Amino acid sequence: MKLRRLVAGSLLLALGACAVPKYAQFAPLPADVPTMRIERAGFSILVPQHWREFGPSGSDALHFVEDAPANGRIRAYRSLAVYPGPTVAGDDLNAWLAAGTAALCELRARDGLAVAEWGVALLAGRPSAFVRGTVAPSSEDVVLETRVYLVPTASRSLVVEFQVPEGQLAAAEPGIAAMVQSLATSLPPPPFAAEPQWFDGGRFGVVVPDGCQVVAGAGLATLLFASGGQCHVSTATRAAGWDLAAAARAEVAEHAAAWLDWRVVRTDRGTRQGHAMLRLQGVYRGPQGPVVVDLGLYAAGERLDRVLCEVPLSAWTEARPAVERAVASVRWR
Repeated sequence: MKLRRLVAGSLLLALGACAVPKYAQFAPLPADVPTMRIERAGFSILVPQHWREFGPSGSDALHFVEDAPANGRIRAYRSLAVYPGPTVAGDDLNAWLAAGTAALCELRARDGLAVAEWGVALLAGRPSAFVRGTVAPSSEDVVLETRVYLVPTASRSLVVEFQVPEGQLAAAEPGIAAMVQSLATSLPPPPFAAEPQWFDGGRFGVVVPDGCQVVAGAGLATLLFASGGQCHVSTATRAAGWDLAAAARAEVAEHAAAWLDWRVVRTDRGTRQGHAMLRLQGVYRGPQGPVVVDLGLYAAGERLDRVLCEVPLSAWTEARPAVERAVASVRWR
């Protein structure tokens, strides 16, 4: 009987030891957690009031942590760091986002970054690259989940980085999203990240290139390029949602009478800010000669946003930078 009690006691102790989680378990981080605005040179951001500054950060950076509860074997912090990032080159938004994503991966490569997701988010009104994944920043058996953003500026970029113990990012996402949206910066943006002109009640925006004139037209507006050609901005809704390939075919069919000898030159697919994207470039024979078409379709739920540019081939070389800037700048809020 005594032996049985010893065995049972040892088993309970072992089970109790196994029940202690590897990492300290934080409570969920809600979006409405009380916060304080922390200001640094060129930017400011809201940080939960119960977080504390972790060491000296300098005048243009910050590092705040939330102390871990004593309910796990490893007491890893939940943390936020904002600091100057690498200089990232890109002639337009798409090129910058591709280079920015690569820069984020390189930034954490030494910590064994394993990427689970990458994409585009809007921070301080600017399209920004982000990466979500895991890192192992120390020699110990510690794995952290990370969500890190790269915000464009006219010179260097701005990094906004969150880290939490492995398996706890989902519970922190509401609070992280609120902090991300609170970021404000006085650092000048690069040209492609300039403030757009907002349409459809401020939901959908396009940066108007220098020299363009915005006039009323079919749909939401028409941009007239100084070098020739125009760009129509419009939106549509359908309760069943949108198949972008079918929407592109319908667009071409709608213009069949005017787009003589239509020919597709280039097709690109992707996503931007949660919208599926299809970009179609082609050429048709117009009354005065060939015309280049650049059609961007962006779908999310029942909404389809459309940017349709038509430029005479004779003016394409001069107008192309403006077209690229307008199409690449499409964003939502």
